[in-house]
Amino acid sequence: SRDGATEARRRATGRLLEIGERCAQVATLALEVATHGHEAIRPDVAAARRLAGSGSECALDLADENLRPEEDQEWARLDKRRAWRARLLLQRAAPPLRGE
Repeated sequence: SRDGATEARRRATGRLLEIGERCAQVATLALEVATHGHEAIRPDVAAARRLAGSGSECALDLADENLRPEEDQEWARLDKRRAWRARLLLQRAAPPLRGE
């Protein structure tokens, strides 16, 4: 049924947003560690930041596919806002590090 498909899309979108948010948080934390941590761990932290950033972008892109522009349901409006906040967090983790 149409309602069943919408509910499945809503649940899948929520899971993707959760993954995107968590990965964006890891990328942000990696930037913090790289900025203030020991020089010896910088390459590992930079790699973690790139992996987390890529994972976040992929999950958020997939969530966007489920959030149709014409979707005007409350859950879709809230999820669009969640995706926007996660992308903002991801942007904060984007400045290049020395040696990158």
